[in-house]
Amino acid sequence: MFEHTCNFLVVSKESSEATKMKRILKDILEDDFGYSVAQNMGDALKVLADQFVDLIFLDINIGRKEGFEFINHIPPSCRPTIVFIADESSVDPELINYGVMYYLWRPLKKESVHEALTRFLHNIHKKRKEKELMYLMNHAVSFSGE
Repeated sequence: MFEHTCNFLVVSKESSEATKMKRILKDILEDDFGYSVAQNMGDALKVLADQFVDLIFLDINIGRKEGFEFINHIPPSCRPTIVFIADESSVDPELINYGVMYYLWRPLKKESVHEALTRFLHNIHKKRKEKELMYLMNHAVSFSGE
């Protein structure tokens, strides 16, 4: 189902939450993923500076203001997909403007994480197909002499 190794970053003050997320990802993806944990925004930015990350699981309990500041530090063109880990009562519609693709409700469940990963990978596959189509269209124009 998953075509390439994905690199995940979990940003959470709660080490138990990060451990649970890793266990769920391992159940879904077996060993075919990279995984980093940051307990604060400074550490998360260091991870992003040192390695490519496909998807960030960001615990909303880390602080709304701090979460927005963290997201704003990442240029939109380089911003990985973001999935928030939240309580249902802490949803913020403004987060959609920041590239938040999905919410995972507490307590974390394997089915919910699987659904978020499927959605994420579907979007990546769709973007690749669009790029391939643009590439083919551009080359068709150049081959036809236009």
